[in-house]
Amino acid sequence: MSVTSPLPGQTVARRTAIASLLALLLATFGLLTSPSATAAVGQQYRFNTSATGESLRFTGQSAAVANRVTTFSGFSSGASGFAGYALTTTGTWPTTDGVTYTEADFDVAPLTPDALAQRGAVEWIVKNGYNRTTANESALRAAITTATGTNPGALSISNAIAGTQAAIWHVTQGLDLDPSTAVNNSQIRAIYNFLVAGAQDREATIVT
Repeated sequence: MSVTSPLPGQTVARRTAIASLLALLLATFGLLTSPSATAAVGQQYRFNTSATGESLRFTGQSAAVANRVTTFSGFSSGASGFAGYALTTTGTWPTTDGVTYTEADFDVAPLTPDALAQRGAVEWIVKNGYNRTTANESALRAAITTATGTNPGALSISNAIAGTQAAIWHVTQGLDLDPSTAVNNSQIRAIYNFLVAGAQDREATIVT
């Protein structure tokens, strides 16, 4: 598993259309990703797109953290690419096309030792949460229905992005999604609960 960093204090999670590997990209900001089977530490990717998810509210947090807009960003290298999520709530998302990120090992991500030890949980969330290539909203809805016995209905992409991001921040930052506010709607909560429960005690399968 590896990492990338573009702007101070940020980190992202990603998955490629080619493989299910999990890695991080570092340029000056820290990105969690899952590159192609040929990806390696030192490989470079360019930021080229982003999609906005719903806002999230977490319990016991300041307004800046309790009201977080979620983003799902895309990166490319030649003909291959991936999209991903932030590992931390700090920093600023890239917005300039062509900004370059270089893949590095997961252990260099700006996370606490406890969070770094959860690489298996983060890997599972990235592989089983929403992404625009294989784990689309329909597949995620089916997985939630099978696991919980409750069908959350046709998932909106913005809710799927938000629920997946919330689960990652729970693992890496210890943030708990506030169940008492309508800001975190029922679909976001269903995705978050499914991913957090499924990520428990997961071992990393990709270790560089």
